[in-house]
Amino acid sequence: MKDNPIYFPLSHGTTWKCNFVGNKHRRDDYHHSPGIGSHKLHTRGKTWNEARKICIEEGGHLAVINSIAEANVLSNLFNQSGSLTDATYSNQMYLGIHDIFVEGDWVTIHDESLIKSGYSAWTDKWGGQPDNAGSIQNCGTMLEDGTLDDVACDIPVAFFCEIPDV
Repeated sequence: MKDNPIYFPLSHGTTWKCNFVGNKHRRDDYHHSPGIGSHKLHTRGKTWNEARKICIEEGGHLAVINSIAEANVLSNLFNQSGSLTDATYSNQMYLGIHDIFVEGDWVTIHDESLIKSGYSAWTDKWGGQPDNAGSIQNCGTMLEDGTLDDVACDIPVAFFCEIPDV
């Protein structure tokens, strides 16, 4: 079956198209990994909530890592990307995890425990994470090596969006 692209208007400065393959559609601005999902790294820093909203506008959500394989995909995408702009940290990307509701109770944006999601490899940097430094770190990021860290939700950081395989 031949791809039938449909072009969509600008979304955050980028025109994108959607290819229909069978009964599935795939955005051309996302990296597709069979059995894992489709991911996009936004290199312009946004706050966690701004990032969350952008991912929803694109038809997805902030990425939730469910396996070591998925962590490797995201790490590779980051390590192959260019430089980040307007980002407080050059080595971290927001994910769809937080402990906003109860300190220390890390959940995904789907309200699933981090342990149940399948991936909870916190970094051992800075004395081990999550540490809630300054009692203000409630949003989760991934470091370039694929491990997790907690940061304040109101700082601009690069971020990953995800559109799960259907």
